[in-house]
Amino acid sequence: MKVGELMTLNPESVRTTDTLAFVDEKMRKGHFRRVLVVDDAGKLLGILSDGDLREHIGYLPSTSVSAAMVENPVTISAEATIGSAADLMRWHKIGGLPVVDADGGLIGIITESDLLLALAETVPARASDAPQSKACTVTR
Repeated sequence: MKVGELMTLNPESVRTTDTLAFVDEKMRKGHFRRVLVVDDAGKLLGILSDGDLREHIGYLPSTSVSAAMVENPVTISAEATIGSAADLMRWHKIGGLPVVDADGGLIGIITESDLLLALAETVPARASDAPQSKACTVTR
């Protein structure tokens, strides 16, 4: 399976001049843990995670994205395999990869949650493997 089949297209993005308070609100409302930083042309400049925000608690309204983002993040192409994506995430200890075109333009993101969903859909669940806790149920 290719990254392009599993990635989220047109992910949320921010600009370097936005404040971390703006990013924090966007991430909370959207229920996601990372946001991509792009220029006006849509070229990827960086990535900002919830962990990066936590490092600036107390200064979110006065800190710009450019001061906290990870520049030149590890990326992947839409044509790469999801196995390659998993290897990159594991090797670099990151939870998501921006998906870019040949010119560095942002086209999507693939996350560890996407990979887990793909795994869950390809590996059949067995009754004996199901969680025994009544508090843990899976619905689709």
